[in-house]
Order: sequence, then structure tokens, then C-alpha cells
Amino acid sequence: MTRAWPLLVLAGCGRIGFDDQGAAGDGQMPPSGHITITLKTDRFASDPANLPVADAYVFVAGRATLQRTDAAGTVDVLSDGGDTIHVAYRDPVRWRLYTIVAAPTATHVDIGGRVLASTAIQTMNVIVPAGGSTYELRLPKRCAQTAAGSGSTTILVVYDAGCEGEAVAAAAIAYDASNNPSGLSVMTLQLTSGQTVVWNGAYLADAVALFSATNIPAGPSSMDLTVFWLDPGGDVVDLGEPSLTTQSTATTATLSAKVMTGGNAIQLSAAYGAGGTKGVLLAGLGSATTPIDASDFLAPYLGVVGSGRTAQWMRYTNETRPDPDLQILEGLIGSPTDLLWTAIVPAQTLSMTLPVFPPEVAIADPGTLTWGSTRIVGLKGAEVRLSDIDARWTRWLYGQELPPSGLRIASEQR
Repeated sequence: MTRAWPLLVLAGCGRIGFDDQGAAGDGQMPPSGHITITLKTDRFASDPANLPVADAYVFVAGRATLQRTDAAGTVDVLSDGGDTIHVAYRDPVRWRLYTIVAAPTATHVDIGGRVLASTAIQTMNVIVPAGGSTYELRLPKRCAQTAAGSGSTTILVVYDAGCEGEAVAAAAIAYDASNNPSGLSVMTLQLTSGQTVVWNGAYLADAVALFSATNIPAGPSSMDLTVFWLDPGGDVVDLGEPSLTTQSTATTATLSAKVMTGGNAIQLSAAYGAGGTKGVLLAGLGSATTPIDASDFLAPYLGVVGSGRTAQWMRYTNETRPDPDLQILEGLIGSPTDLLWTAIVPAQTLSMTLPVFPPEVAIADPGTLTWGSTRIVGLKGAEVRLSDIDARWTRWLYGQELPPSGLRIASEQR
């Protein structure tokens, strides 16, 4: 059964999720009664991201009119702000469908532009300082999903070809004979294929510190603390799995975390139930005597389920927690539909139903759908345009990029 939800009009331009800069950031907003949408490509393999998608199908629930995006990937839609707008096109892998619910009138919405992992790679050698039994070199996850390791100080580094030529933050970690971190060094590394680079920096000794968190949502099944190096240029390097033990009560948690000198940002997450629901709070690297206040965690999600044409979800309700400003539902719908659906919806929404496609949109639609993975994400507390959100939210969740300061995230995936 599909639950009803209100169509909330987000008041004013510049609220989280909607662009206050106009098309292409030119500051020219559409007039009242209109919404403009610009669709850009995601990156696949070596294809670049952010190219305009022309001739995508655009249709509004309850209307017979079918529109198409122009050569710039843009379309103007008549809307007073209470509409459900669908945008569909075929990318190199599958059909993509975006659904935008209740975007304010007189705003511009950007969708697409994700920089996905490339299948093309480059390699180089990095010689790190001696001082351990084994060694590891870590790059930002946007350039390398896994760390490069070696039993010698010469490490073969494999990275995404899309990062070729960039100067990125990198971390060299030395491990002792028991495989415990014994030192860490952070520097900027120029990624140049085929080159051998000598690391310019010494190891700093590691340290163990106790961190505490207060005012977490009651009843987590587990908590985790991860330490990162956040480069001033915006790169983020995961410094490993530093949490050693976790002890939690209804409202506080004490984490014994291995924190290596050089880390300067913390991600604190709490899981609720078997579904792996996460509430994420970011804070600066503090001290054992300064608790991390989790009072602005969002209400965690307890599940998202795709059944038939509808996805439904619910939020944890045994205590009062902030609602998100905006939610993103993403579901992979398998054969024969072969569709990735992204719906951007208001906070009160608890279900979404896949639309009936116009005859001109050649998406196979058997009626009863086979759902693959589904995810619901809630975002709150930062002024971020929709172009940033759709291009970046998966990167925030997977540690490829730290969210903007003040942004709070809750998510659940089936």
C-alpha cells in the first residue's frame, strides 16, 4: 500500500537542494511560474562528466505534454512549485530517470554530473621513507578506492586515469611486524604516469586517544569513528579503520580510537538495526576531554523497500530528532526495465511510486518491477545547490569526499 505524502514547497530560493545561481551559475533565474532544469552526463569509463544531455524526455505528472531538453541540456517547465517533474534519458549503461518533487517556482535545478570510477588506470612508483616492516600509500578515494601496499619502501601506485596530472593529498603509513601502524606522513603528491617519486617527508609517531560522543539517538547497534586527513585543497584521505573498541549507552558512547598524528577530521557514524542505517556527524579532531555533541544527528532511517512500482521507507521514532530538509531516493530496477531512478523529494515524503511512462519514452515497463539495491538519504543543515548534491552525495557516503561543514546526513540501503 502506498502511503500518501504532502507536496511541500520549499520556501525561498537558496534552500538546500536548489540552485540560486541560475542556469550555468549565471545568476539569471527563471520568472515566477517557471522552473528550468539542466541535465549533465555522469562520467563512465573515460567519458567526461558534465556534458549537456540534449533531447532528454521531460514530463510532469498529470499533464499530457512531453518536452525535450535543448542542446545545452536545459528545459523550461511551467510550474507553480507544487509539481512532480520527471526527466528520462538513456546513458551508456542504462536508462536514467530523475524525479523532482515540489521544487520552488522561479528556480533552476541541476541534475547529473557524477564523476564515477573510471575503468582506465595509470601507474607510478613512490619510494617512501624506511621505518617499518610493511608500507602503504593512500590517495583520495576519488583517485584510488584501495590503498597501495608493499613489503618494501618502493610502492606501485595504481590510480584512476581521471586524476592524471593532479597534485593530490596522499598519506604514507608504516606498519610494524605485528601490522600495527607505527608512523604516518602526509604530503601533496603529483600523479604522473610512469614516474618514480621519492617521498619528501618523515613519519610522525602514532598516538592512542579516547573520544566520547554525547546525545546520540538512543539504541544504536554499533558506532564507529573514522579519522581522515582533510587537505586544505579539499581532498580527503581515509586514514584507515582506527576504531579499536566501542562502548555505548542510550545517550553516550565512548570510543577508544587509534588516532595517528596528522589526522584533522572525524566522521562519527551510528548504525541502527540490521539494515545498517547510518547517521553521520562530522567534527574537527578534538581531544579526549572534549565530547563530540551528536544532538543534531538526523532521525535515522529504519529501512527502504522496493515493492511493485513503489519504494517505501520509515524513520526512527522513539525520540525526537531533526527531520531532513531534503531526501534522495535511489533505486536500481532490473530486467527488463534496466533503470536507475533518482527521486529528490521533501522531508515529509515516505514513499514514491514509479511513474507511467509516455509512449515516446521507450523504457520497458512490465508493471511489476524487479528491484535491485535501494537507498534513501536525508540531508540537512547546509546551503548546497542541487547540482552539488546529485553530483556528490554518493561521494560523501563512501568517504570519497567530506560533506560541507554543517551538513548532516542519514542514510539506509537495502
